Formats: sequence, structure tokens, C-alpha cells
Amino acid sequence: LLAAAIIFFSLILIAGLTYAWYAYSYQNRVFKGVTLGKIDISGYTAEELRQLLNSKINYLDQNGIEFRYNKQAAKLYPIISSSDSDVAYSLIDIDQEQTIADALALAQQGGWLVKFKTRLGAMMFGHPIELSYAINQNEIKKFISKNFSNLELPGQDAKLVFNPHPTNDAYFKIEPEKAGQAFDLDQALTQLSFRLFWLDFSPVKLRIVNQLPSIRKQNIANADKLATEILNLAPLTLKAASSSWTVDKSQLGYWLGLKKATTNNSNLVILGLNRDATKKYLTDKIAKDFDKPEEDAKFNIVNGRVTAFQSSKDGQTIDQDASLNIIENGLIEQKQSVFELPVKKLISQTASTSTDNLGVTEIIGTGHSSFSGSPTNRRKNIRTGANYLSGLLIKPGQTFSVVSNLGSIDAAGGYFPELVIKGNKTLPEFGGGLCQVGTTMFRAALDSGLPIVERRNHSYRVGYYEPAGTDATIYDPSPDLKFLNDTNNYILIQSRIQGNDLYFDFWGTRDGRVATRTYPTIYNIVKPKPAKIIETTTLKPGVKKCSEKAHNGADAFFDYTVTYASGEIKKKKFSSHYVPWQEVCLIGVKSLTASTTPATASSSPAATNSAKPTTSSSSSTTKN
Repeated sequence: LLAAAIIFFSLILIAGLTYAWYAYSYQNRVFKGVTLGKIDISGYTAEELRQLLNSKINYLDQNGIEFRYNKQAAKLYPIISSSDSDVAYSLIDIDQEQTIADALALAQQGGWLVKFKTRLGAMMFGHPIELSYAINQNEIKKFISKNFSNLELPGQDAKLVFNPHPTNDAYFKIEPEKAGQAFDLDQALTQLSFRLFWLDFSPVKLRIVNQLPSIRKQNIANADKLATEILNLAPLTLKAASSSWTVDKSQLGYWLGLKKATTNNSNLVILGLNRDATKKYLTDKIAKDFDKPEEDAKFNIVNGRVTAFQSSKDGQTIDQDASLNIIENGLIEQKQSVFELPVKKLISQTASTSTDNLGVTEIIGTGHSSFSGSPTNRRKNIRTGANYLSGLLIKPGQTFSVVSNLGSIDAAGGYFPELVIKGNKTLPEFGGGLCQVGTTMFRAALDSGLPIVERRNHSYRVGYYEPAGTDATIYDPSPDLKFLNDTNNYILIQSRIQGNDLYFDFWGTRDGRVATRTYPTIYNIVKPKPAKIIETTTLKPGVKKCSEKAHNGADAFFDYTVTYASGEIKKKKFSSHYVPWQEVCLIGVKSLTASTTPATASSSPAATNSAKPTTSSSSSTTKN
């Protein structure tokens, strides 16, 4: 028994020591059995995993992913290129830092028993880590539709057609449905996500499916006759507060449409509100006249004191979704002709409060960048963006978003467009120069010792933002630059433009914290591919338009340390990966050469600033 006990406890001791040795040897490394896609990343350090991901990102940016149906193909490149890096955006955006964090965090959470089970399970059965990425669904669907539309035969539901100039008093007719065929866009996105999960960049094979109409003429119950009765209720009167608008027959007719009944008989089709047409009227006509955005108070420093130069104002807006429901129910069910539209009050975030209690007494940090060499529109946008931010107060405990405080990034907001290359065309996009604002704000937040909540570097090195690794890209609605005011006082933003230099000064009260950062280390230099030339008929023959010059790919990092008055020290490493940037040029021709088919002409090169694009603000983004 004694011998058995000794052997038993010896085995336990050996097992414990072995496990302790195993846990220690994999400290700051990925545990055994963990995979990323088809790649075994057991034992990888953060830097080794970063190099692996960088090589994959570089390959994807340079070569793209091909979409194919039979012999027709088109390549999707992850980033839309532009003559201004601030306007370019991503269709596929891989977040390498989050992926690295997920891989290293495996088996590090929970108690020792949970960790033991996770580590043992990974060792015995494997444990896949998902790649962290975002795809711009809307833009990718547009890409597929544009390049393969010649192979589709769109279907059509039966619909109610309005004739504002009737014959024999027949204002409406029912146009019958049509069956069709279209590409299964959701299935294409699923395939794309599957490719990214496995880090497999082989072609995505498209599939055509039948489009069966959901609204059929045979299931419509006298909708045309009822629509004529509703039409005779015109003119309608819409009211909101003390304002009113009149809707006559010629407008009301387009507001009526068909919809499926919400009854047990799912095939029954009834008269309803054409919500898209009605909402367009509410937006273009009523909101334009009635809506007023809220305005925050704005402040500046005069003789060392905080002075308000813009009072806060609450705003108002029509509640469009509630209005649509009220109009549809009252018009169709109750045959009303007068409608009171609900109004939402918009409360300003920063009131015109007393400036004596703000705790704004001195500059706590300054950010600086140079925009020397910028074209006229870019300079105007930098000034406009800086003006939106200057004078804003950040409350104690508030997470400040740069993008949400830049106003409407379009002509109405005072911004000017730059050109992006989409396929074989150059199209205007707004926002050029705003990353100059984002980068300078990033540097001001660092200099003030504030925690950075969200920051993404550009996808390629931009001359305006050297040294590499200290930039921050922004794009509406994302990526964004966000930081936290973890002081006990307000922070006042003040902007300065002196010649070609942009400054942001953060005013507040120093609390004894000291922020330092190392000069960026730049390494892993990668040469770009030769320039890509794309033929286009949108330019005069011989005219050439190029995106920004080619740039080497690289990696960069710097260490950020904040030492607080209490003695607490917080450290963070900011890592940046820049892809090799291939210059892209459009060349005007009378007609495209035989090799430049509609499918391949839409190719965009790898390039530019990262964005979860999502995309433009109307785009849908899926994250994994």
C-alpha cells in the first residue's frame, strides 16, 4: 500500500510538474493544437503570428479574390483606391491585432480547471481560432451585380401602377408578376466568409437561382379599385407642430402599393403604403423644411478664460417610422385625410453652462501634423473638419468619437469631393483630408495621456502622417478614432492652423499624469508591384489619371506609457501594418481593347486606408 501510494502521488506530482512546465513554456505563446484556418499556429508568439497575418493580408491586397460564373470572372480587391488616401475604403478588412489577441487569450480565462480542460482539449482535438474581419456587404453585392448583370434576368412582383393622367378615370392598373433568375448574393457572401475563415483565397463560384415573385396578380383583392377610393381622399394634410403640408392626387397616387396581408392566408395581397415613396417625400419635403439639428455649445479661450461663442440649441425632427405607420393606418383603414405627425426633440449634449466649474485652466496635450503639398479641396476639408471639433467640450468619463462630431460628411456639411477609382471610372467621394484631422486628434489624445478606445492605422503609408505608426484613419461610419476622458475635469478642444500645420490643443487641468511614447520602429519593408494601367472610356483618349504614388509596405510599432500621480503605470503597444501600395492609373481610350471585358474592367488594386466600411454610411458591414 505504501509503495502504491508513493507511486500514485509521484505520478500526480510528475503530472503537475509537467503541466506547470507546459503552461510556463507556452507563456506568451499560442497553445498547442490551436489553428488559424488550415495553419497550425501552436507556439507562435504575437510577433510571429503578426508576420503570418501580414503576409496573408499583403497577398490578398495585391491579388484580390476572383468571383466566377462559368467562363466569366471578375476580381474583387479589398480596398477601393483613391487619389486621396482619406477617401479610399475597404471592402474586406482583416483585424490582425484582434485575431492575435484571440489566439493568445485561448486557455487564459477562468480558473485552473477551466484552463486545464481547454488546453487539454486543444492539444488532443485541436481548436480553430476565427480570423477577425469585416466585409462590406452592400458594396460587394454591387460589385457582383455590376460585373455579372448580363447573365441575370431579374424577376418582378405584381405591382400597382399609377397613372396621374388617367384614361376613362382609370388611375391604377395591376401589372402582372414576372419570374426571373438572379445570382444568389447571400450565398456568394457566405462563400467569401468561408474563404476568409480558412485563409483560402481561391475563386468564389457564383450560383444562379430562380426568382419567384412573392406578390402575384391572382392573389390581389380589388386593390386597384380601393386605391381609387383612397385617391379621392386627396388633398391630404400633414401637420407637425405649427407647420402643415398638402399632398394632392398626383403625389398621393405614388404612395399606394401592394403588400402581403398579415393574416393566416399568407397568399392574400392587399393595398398598403409604398413606404419607400412616402419616406422619400417625408425626407425631401417635410424634413428639409421642418427638421432642425441640435447644436452643442462651443467654447474658446480668451485671455486664459473659457468663453462660450456658440450657445446650445435643442433640435427637432419628424419621427419618420412612426409617421409612416400613422399615415398607412389612417389612410387605408380609417380613410382619414388629416394627419398629425409625431415630432422627436433632439437634446444637445453640451449645454451653455457656467464656465466657472469646468476645470479648464491649461493645455494638457497638443497634437500636430503637416499637410504640406495638399490640393485645394483637401485643405478646405481639413479646415472644415477642424472647425467642427474646435470648441467642443468632452465631459469627464465620456468616450469621444471623432467621426460622430464631424458633421454631415457631404456637400451639405461643407465638404468637398475627391476622386476614387471604382472599376474603370473615377467617381467623387467626400471626406478627403479628414484623416489629417483624425491623426492629429490621435496625437493630441496620446500627448494628454488619455486611453485610446479605438484606432486603426491606414492600410498604406501616407506622407502626410509620417513617422509611420502614428496615424489614425477615419471613415464614416467606421473606422473611428475614440478616446476616453478619464480625468475628473472637462477637456476643451481647440484647433489651430498655421501655414501647412494643423494643431489640436486639449485644455483641461493637469492631474499629475505623465505620458511618454517611443519613436516608432519601422521594419519589414516590402516593395509594391509595378503600376497597374486600366483602360477607360470616361476620359478623353490619352488622358491619364493616377491614384497616389506607389509606397513600400512596412510594419511599425511604438510603446505608449502613462504614469499616474498615484504611481500606477499603464502601457500599450500600438502596432501598424502597411501593405505595399501599387499605383493605379486610368488611361482614356476610344474603345476598350478585346482583353478588357466588362468583368475584368472593374478591378481595383490593393491600396489605401483601412475602413470597416464599412464603406459609405449606407453600407452594411458584417464582422467576424
